[in-house]
Amino acid sequence: MTVAQPPGKSFSGKKVEFRIGDLAAVESVEWGVGAVTLLDLTASGTLGLLPVTPLAQADDLPGLASRPAGLLARPLAQPAPPHIIVGTAVVNGSGVPEGTMITAWVDGEAVPGASSEIMAAPEEGISISEQAASTLEPLGDNLVRVWSFNPPTQFWSFYDPRPGLAAFNTITEFESRRFYTFVVKADQSITLDGHEFVFVAGWNQERW
Repeated sequence: MTVAQPPGKSFSGKKVEFRIGDLAAVESVEWGVGAVTLLDLTASGTLGLLPVTPLAQADDLPGLASRPAGLLARPLAQPAPPHIIVGTAVVNGSGVPEGTMITAWVDGEAVPGASSEIMAAPEEGISISEQAASTLEPLGDNLVRVWSFNPPTQFWSFYDPRPGLAAFNTITEFESRRFYTFVVKADQSITLDGHEFVFVAGWNQERW
């Protein structure tokens, strides 16, 4: 699930709550710029399935947060990276049926575009980002995440090295002359696929 700030609003530090169908989930998360969170949702009660509406369009891949291609943003602007949520949903101790809609809420309002349809989990070990993983391997444990924004489509894509996210990454390879934002834990000078980079701890925007 992709939870992005709508134009003119700030979610910084705000609590994101979730609904499994029409049931409020117990869990919540604090919204953060460019965060990627593994979160399993639970709820109790009689599950009512929400219809797919313009505010609750299903993502097309498995899990609470499917492998998101990004969120359409206002034209001609680069918005802050969204917060990605990935996980499962359980009601009364059992997994919910495929097709159940998960929606995100901030300040009691549904976040536009922040929804995901529960689907079968991806097979263990399957990764669509093996090429990206190989390219980034020299960064080791210093890598937190990579983001990339595509101005023509206004979509964000990301790569997160944690094993639980291998099936959900949307940066599958690195394209020449495209900008990428590398989030690292510590300063590091490194060569990646023949490209020389000097990273400082935190966020670094570099052209490939």
